[in-house]
Amino acid sequence: MLPLAVHAQFAVFDDVLYFLDDYTLTARVEGSENKEINGNIDIPETVTYNGCVYSVTSIASYAFKGCTKLTSINIPNSVTTIGGEAFGECTGLTSITIPIGVKGIGDYAFSGCTNLSSIKVAEGNPVFDSRENCHAIIQTVSNTLIFGCQNSTIPSSVTTIGHYAFGWCTGLTSITIPNSVTSIEYTAFMGCSNLSSVIIGEHVESIGKSAFEKCSSLISVVIPNHVTTIEEEAFRECGNLSSVVIGDGVKNIERLTFLLCTNLSSVAIGNSVESIKYGAFMRCTNLTSINVPNSVTTIASEAFEECSSLSSVVLGNSVTSIGEQTFRMCSSLANVYSYAEQVPECHWSSFSGSNYKHATLHVPTSSVDAYSNAEGWKNFGSIVALTNDAPEPTTAINTQAVTQMPTIVGHYSFDGKHINGSQRGLNIIRMSDGTTKKILVK
Repeated sequence: MLPLAVHAQFAVFDDVLYFLDDYTLTARVEGSENKEINGNIDIPETVTYNGCVYSVTSIASYAFKGCTKLTSINIPNSVTTIGGEAFGECTGLTSITIPIGVKGIGDYAFSGCTNLSSIKVAEGNPVFDSRENCHAIIQTVSNTLIFGCQNSTIPSSVTTIGHYAFGWCTGLTSITIPNSVTSIEYTAFMGCSNLSSVIIGEHVESIGKSAFEKCSSLISVVIPNHVTTIEEEAFRECGNLSSVVIGDGVKNIERLTFLLCTNLSSVAIGNSVESIKYGAFMRCTNLTSINVPNSVTTIASEAFEECSSLSSVVLGNSVTSIGEQTFRMCSSLANVYSYAEQVPECHWSSFSGSNYKHATLHVPTSSVDAYSNAEGWKNFGSIVALTNDAPEPTTAINTQAVTQMPTIVGHYSFDGKHINGSQRGLNIIRMSDGTTKKILVK
């Protein structure tokens, strides 16, 4: 190869800029000066300049970011490091192979590669693998899946879904998280707008911040009893999410967890939840009722603000405080059932802008007078004693369907031929319980 241009320690070969280190005789790929670069790029193992041979050992951060017409790239075995966002937003990239020499991959190296459908790691790579033809990059020692694509499956040996592993993977339509996984890290599935089905394995213990944020096609979620932590904004802006079951292991529903889940109509809260944090269900405009179990002691500010369809609220007997504007603008509020004999602390604005002045507050017989004189409660339209037919607080959540969940055991094309993983078009998947499902991969 002959250089087309030279500037200091930089040289361009075949439209690709390299940084040349004269001391180590190594070269770093800096990227393409032409963001319109089209088709395939072959990165050589060595480049020669002024009689010196430089070994190509790394690809710089942001090297090819935004090269939307790049469809494939050949990375030589000499490369040991791929920098952060090196191929970010390469929307034309359909396949990638990580060679045997790569030992480091930076954050978001392939983020925004929305058409990526094939990922392979060369056999013998000591740090990464793509076991079981899973179309994903797995950190071998930690069993952490660090990057996946629309055709990825998660092997049963993986223990962690890394942060941003599937971030903005718009081609992903369904995923089964196996029982081996204990942690789903922050932003793991953020922005997967066509993800409609998620099965969470029974041994998952934590779901990270914004893990499923803006998964706008997600319809229902069952969180198994082993999950103890759901971090803030985990399901924020999942606009089609209609049903949520929160198992009996979760201690807190963190701030903004279900913010703007505008289609959410059914919520079951497990009996280990102790607090519902700020804005947890804010602007869930299709939610008509909520049942807060006896384990809950505090409901924070704006937790249910602007839930405009909310008509029935059941509050367990351990609630001690309700924050400012917690039920603000709940304009359909008709009945609140509070089982706490000692009146929970309530701010004057807790029900402001709602229909509470025309609603009925149902409380223990011995506490009617106390509620009638308490700030935040006394202005209800009527305050009456609880009766035997009143809805009671949740006592337990059954997530048996999750703990006995079927797993994918085979993939088939529409004409019945066995295939390795999903492919574009209509696919048939066979489950461990003998059932089959049809999925469309775009």
